Amino acid sequence: MDLNEGGFGMRREAALGMPAERSLIGLAIEDEDIASSVKTVLNNAEKYDTRQFSDAEIQSGAWPSGNFKSIVASSLAIRNYRKNVRNKFFRRRPIIVILNSDEILDNRDNIIYSDSFVLFDYNISRLPNLITICRHRLAIMPAVDGHGSTRINRKISMLNNLPD
Repeated sequence: MDLNEGGFGMRREAALGMPAERSLIGLAIEDEDIASSVKTVLNNAEKYDTRQFSDAEIQSGAWPSGNFKSIVASSLAIRNYRKNVRNKFFRRRPIIVILNSDEILDNRDNIIYSDSFVLFDYNISRLPNLITICRHRLAIMPAVDGHGSTRINRKISMLNNLPD
């Protein structure tokens, strides 16, 4: 009997305790420590697999094609990608830039070419939620948790001066 049919209202994977299909996330992150942390967060979400782009792909900005649900990129990688892409505002998959809080102002020109950003030092744990939201092409700024938020919120408020 196929558990996907009939009135059972459950998927076969759930009935057999098997995980649902995992989505592939591309990582355009040159810093190995940050990439490792991102992989850990996404692996703990139990619904994502990751593929780390090579240094050559990050440097050239020629990110590989593939069935990526989203791309998580460093500021350097998105800078290189912007130089490589003909139409700056067209891409097939959402891009989330990963930054440290002290990099926001220096990277505001890169942030506008992404669908969202995550602050590595404050809310990396929210990355799985950002990936889900970004598939709908919603640009968001994650809330900042706890300590040091006044300084960060002041920097985020300065982003209101970004060009359309």
